[in-house]
Amino acid sequence: MDSIYLSKNSLMCVRLLARGAIEACRGILNSYVKNAIIVIRPPGHYAKHNEPIGFYLFNNVPIAVKAY
Repeated sequence: MDSIYLSKNSLMCVRLLARGAIEACRGILNSYVKNAIIVIRPPGHYAKHNEPIGFYLFNNVPIAVKAY
């Protein structure tokens, strides 16, 4: 974890990013929107289910899928 800069707001930020991914998927699946792109940094796609990797604390894709 030597390449990750954490602050007291890091957890809140990654939760907001995951929520954005959830809402984008929900919008598509409920036909509120035709398509979506989620511009979030870091995207989180490399994080494992039980540990962060590099700059990625949460993996937003499975979070969004599981939440729906």
